Amino acid sequence: MNPYNFKGDRVNYSSNNVVILANERLFIGVFWLVIMMLGDSREYYDDIAEIYDSMYEEPYWKLYHSVLEKLIVAQQPEGSILDIGTGTARWAIFLAEKDNSVKAIDVSKKMLSVAGQKINAAELNVDLIEASGERIPFSDNSFDIVTAFGDVLSYTDDFEKMLGEIRRVLIPGGKLLATVDNGYAFLHDFISNAELRNAHSLYEKRKKVVIGDSEVSKHSFLTRPFFPEEIEPILKKFDMHLIDLAGVVVFYPYVEKRLSRHIDEIAEWEYAFCRNHELFGRTEHLFFCAKKEKIT
Repeated sequence: MNPYNFKGDRVNYSSNNVVILANERLFIGVFWLVIMMLGDSREYYDDIAEIYDSMYEEPYWKLYHSVLEKLIVAQQPEGSILDIGTGTARWAIFLAEKDNSVKAIDVSKKMLSVAGQKINAAELNVDLIEASGERIPFSDNSFDIVTAFGDVLSYTDDFEKMLGEIRRVLIPGGKLLATVDNGYAFLHDFISNAELRNAHSLYEKRKKVVIGDSEVSKHSFLTRPFFPEEIEPILKKFDMHLIDLAGVVVFYPYVEKRLSRHIDEIAEWEYAFCRNHELFGRTEHLFFCAKKEKIT
């Protein structure tokens, strides 16, 4: 569930704890107002649940979903699947349509309500549960696959706690498929605007960034961007080894009108180059797949 893009002029402020970020698509106003409205992602997604799907009809997002679908299919997800941060159930439905047993959790009750309507309309059987990925309500070794799309690992309060829970519920040899915000996208934005204090806070101290969209919600929340080179060492701490790493849309930005006429062809080009590390700095989102170590 990604609520932002990188268009527009930004005003920002670096505190001791987070990097504060705002632009014309995000936060227009004074700093104290941003802080007053800072909450968790649940409040933001409760606000936008009814319009969420319509926010992702732009050609860029159609391309994003097409590339991500290819990356998911390449990992052959089968069996018992847990979808964390399911939102309106785009990927839960996609996986259930392939005859998998899917359970889906989210912290937003209103997003789950929309998800339920879509699942019923599709005549699929997906269990929807209001729960957090930091406290997964299932027993150990329950799932062949865990998915965490929509950058949920970036948006959670404690990504290490979530990774620990994911490891717990995965079977030995099970896979985690996830997307996260790319730290280099934020870093590029900061440095190109000479916002060097923010660049230092993000890159050297790994501070979080405030995001949101003031056009659709008064609430904002924090994201923890990840840099590609730190993903593998983080996963190793949880006895998971990285088996795939890719950028999702590495040739951004696009001329939208031309993109809309050639999405399928461009998606093929994107997929062909998405694992090229030299292009990771161009993408706003990273995909990765990791496998839980088997007990020997």
